[in-house]
Amino acid sequence: MTFGLWSASQSLVEERPGNQNLNQVKVPPASVTTVDQMRYASDGEAKNGFVLIPKGDGSCDHLSKRVSLPGPIQLEKGLYELGREEPADIVVPIPTVSSRHAMIRTEDGRVTVTDLNSTNGTYLNETELEPMKSTDVPVGAEVTFGDVFLAKFQLQSDNEGSNAAKEASAAGSAAA
Repeated sequence: MTFGLWSASQSLVEERPGNQNLNQVKVPPASVTTVDQMRYASDGEAKNGFVLIPKGDGSCDHLSKRVSLPGPIQLEKGLYELGREEPADIVVPIPTVSSRHAMIRTEDGRVTVTDLNSTNGTYLNETELEPMKSTDVPVGAEVTFGDVFLAKFQLQSDNEGSNAAKEASAAGSAAA
């Protein structure tokens, strides 16, 4: 499980066949890959943007084997593909998350999410999103990527999210 942060100047643009409306995706360098290793600025505060704070209860009763609850996800300005495995920009290695589950766009002080015809759907405050339709995600809203127990997150701005992200990371480390 890996996720890192990169600046827009470090990202690459890749053509992905089959994406009708989303054919250009910023892809991180190969060395960047995790959800658990959220990077903070030198003063310990999260970098600018938004943070998806995990809100699932961690139950794995519906799975054949136990998996870890993902950590906080830092979102800077950009376009990210979220999925279960690489080449997704944000990897959430949970079996109920599709390999190409959703696109997340952060720009102009707002966040949008688009379900990519995932098997188990993407939900905003418990309402399933229409596939391939971009939907605004307000700060404080809950977004679920196919699994309410393991892949449910609350969107927070960095101002409020940095402390919650640190607490979530500490709680995840203590549980492991």
